Amino acid sequence: MRSFRVRVSDKTYQVEVDDISKSPLNVIVNGRSFAVEVEWQGADSEATVRPEVMPTRPAPEEATPAGARPALPPTPQVSESERASAVTVDAPMPGVILEVHVKPSQSVSRGQELCVLEAMKMRNSIRSPRDGEILEVLVAAGAKVAYGDPLIRFTGPAS
Repeated sequence: MRSFRVRVSDKTYQVEVDDISKSPLNVIVNGRSFAVEVEWQGADSEATVRPEVMPTRPAPEEATPAGARPALPPTPQVSESERASAVTVDAPMPGVILEVHVKPSQSVSRGQELCVLEAMKMRNSIRSPRDGEILEVLVAAGAKVAYGDPLIRFTGPAS
């Protein structure tokens, strides 16, 4: 879990962020747990992040920063069956590939780390959406990728 000190409108918050490859993100702000959906906008390096914060339990009014933006419409969700039958793993955001942990013909399990993507000075673990065999690794360490670029290709649909 990563920990940050965030300042909003002259108020400081202690923020802890769980695994950023999961959706929704589990975020703890000053000891209160929130589920946060992140929506990536655009396909270039100027992408903006607009999180929608959904408290997992009611929070007192003083916990809401002054001038907070209204909630965005929900992000379309990919079902487990769609995710499990994915033939490629695409970049969830623009960034630079730091590490690649798989090679062609390697068998992988659902949730296994495939590579590490650095975006906005944060390391993001890219994990396998399913069990399967790697057909092709389309990136190498040091490669710059845009949102949606294919990173890893599986041998075919999940069985």
